Order: sequence, then structure tokens, then C-alpha cells
Amino acid sequence: MAYFFQIYFDFCGYSHMAIGLGRLFGFHFLENFNHPYSATSVTDFWRRWHISLSSWFRDYLFIPLGGSRCSKFRNYFNLFIVFFLCGLWHGASWNFALWGIFHGLLLVIEKWYSFYKKPLPIPSFTKNILTLFLVIVGWVLFRAETASHITHFYTAMLGHGSDSNWLPIGSLFNLEIYFYLLLAIFLMRPNRIENFMLFDSKTDSKENLIKTFSFSEQWLLVFTTISLFLVSLSYLANGTFNPFIYFRF
Repeated sequence: MAYFFQIYFDFCGYSHMAIGLGRLFGFHFLENFNHPYSATSVTDFWRRWHISLSSWFRDYLFIPLGGSRCSKFRNYFNLFIVFFLCGLWHGASWNFALWGIFHGLLLVIEKWYSFYKKPLPIPSFTKNILTLFLVIVGWVLFRAETASHITHFYTAMLGHGSDSNWLPIGSLFNLEIYFYLLLAIFLMRPNRIENFMLFDSKTDSKENLIKTFSFSEQWLLVFTTISLFLVSLSYLANGTFNPFIYFRF
């Protein structure tokens, strides 16, 4: 779960920093994440996660291979190949290849089911939980460095790890853990401010900003932004160097 949050905030924050720095110099970059952990299917997840990479693979690999304008089985093959290569794009390592194969198989299964079956009447919340479970299972493959690590992670997730894997009972009463967990869940969900700042076509319009938010909301937004900026500076000043995860790729 910790890596589930870490990789999202690490890469999403890195992308937002690039977008913000670009705007300082007059460049407008497209949003790279659209609340991927709100997805209700793996297909929906990949429409929201790392949009620039997904778009590149779609335009320069999936479509030249025939895209969706071909037979069903060729379409499945194209999807599988694209995500297998997407895994290798992250590194020439077997764990990234397995991660790409895992997502490729999930997308093929979803595509096959949409061709031959009617959608199940499942609530969106339940679909979201199932999707997040599959994504978490996939992140284990992405994070693990050896086959023994994969076995260790999965057995621990199922509650069959060694006693040393269990957290001390006292940690369950640590309110700081729950605070950061709730904060992470809140920040990764869609919100009106982020939707306005990143996806509204009139973002640069001062009049539109005034119409969208009340006077008190505008001051709250300013106060929150300055506070988060100062907190971030304090963490940078006191912490050790911790490079972004995606600097490896």
C-alpha cells in the first residue's frame, strides 16, 4: 500500500512541477495524470495514468500495428505486445516485463469480455476497489527486484508471511499513520480545485477564477498554497536527498 501511494505522488508531483515550471516560461504542457486511482477498470486506469507515455505507445506502436481496426484476436495481440514493450521501456529487467505482461493480459481479458459479454451491474465504487486491487498486485511486480521478493510480498499480503512481517500492535494506535493515510486518499481523489487548475480551458482567465470560487475560497486557496510551499521547503531543508522514482527511467 505504501508503494501504491508513493509511486503515484512521486511521479504525479514530478509531472505537476514540470507543468508549473513550464507555465512560468509561457509553455503549456498537457496533464499527465487524471486521477488514475479513481478508475473503474484497468482500461480506464491506463487512460488516466502516465497519459503522455500511453499516448506515445498508442500513436507510434498500437495504431501502426493495426490498432482496433482489425480482427478481434489481432487486436488482443496488439494490446499484449504494446504493454509487454511498455514494461521493457521501464527497464530491461524480467520484473518490468512481467508487469507489462500482467497489464497486457488484464486489458486483453477486459477487451474480450466487452466483445462477448454484457457489462455486469456492479456499482462504480465496487469496480474501483477491484481495479485498485489489481493495480496493487501489479505494483508488486514493478517494485520487486527478485523472484523471492515477489513471493515474499504476495505471501505477506495474504497474511502468510513470517511473524517478523507483522506490525507491532502499538503501531495500530499511531494517529500519525491514519492522518497521512486519510490525507493521501483525499489528495488522490478528484477535487474541484485541481480540475479547474489542470483541466479547465480557461485556466488563465482571472474572471473565470473569480466566478468559480467565492472570495473566502480564493483566500483559502492562497493560504493553503503558501502553507504547503513552506512545508515543502522545510522538508527539503531538513531531509536527505531522495530522488524521484522515475529518474531511473
